[in-house]
Amino acid sequence: MKVEFDKTLTNKWVKMPYWYGNPELGLDCWGKKFNDYVTTCVYVFGKIDKHKELHQITDFHYVVRGSHSGMFESNSSAEEVMKYVDLRYKLKLLDHGRNLTEDELKKL
Repeated sequence: MKVEFDKTLTNKWVKMPYWYGNPELGLDCWGKKFNDYVTTCVYVFGKIDKHKELHQITDFHYVVRGSHSGMFESNSSAEEVMKYVDLRYKLKLLDHGRNLTEDELKKL
């Protein structure tokens, strides 16, 4: 990942100029910096209706820098995935790979 992307992040979701992973894909991207005992950078990236393309599972994904990546539901908007990531942070599961339980998802 390009370090300059991390430097532009704040504690609010910020629209990035392009997806750092592969700019040629033309994906939309947002980033946020979470601060606890360690700074964690998270990116949400994708494109509306991407799940309708062949071999695409979901429209938007998220990646916790240096840890793992994940997704929410196949046709979720970027805003819904950002809310999902914020909830994972509140539950102290931001960089944990497990899915949220039904009770945890009700908090969305």
